[in-house]
Amino acid sequence: MRYVSEHNKMYGTVEDFNVRQTLYAEVDAFVNSVNEDPTSTYTSAHNKFSDWTQEEKDALLGLKNMPMPEVVYGDEDEEMNGTLPESVDWRTSSMVTPVKDQG
Repeated sequence: MRYVSEHNKMYGTVEDFNVRQTLYAEVDAFVNSVNEDPTSTYTSAHNKFSDWTQEEKDALLGLKNMPMPEVVYGDEDEEMNGTLPESVDWRTSSMVTPVKDQG
């Protein structure tokens, strides 16, 4: 009920509430498993989509089987100027902001 209140959820019927409660429980199990896993490299939490079906989430994205554009990287013989590191942690470089709801 805290989730319903926090996200101003309104359900039209008891049946709809029960379906949404089941969806929320599935997401809650995932959130808890990620957050309890000591090897996990990230944390998880609920948001306003925690009671949505996958189809509802997919419809929100608006992209339907669009082909990926072909990427051209230039002449294969062209040498790189300098070397690249094996990996970069952008979090420690102050290049990543905290997660926020972009509407």
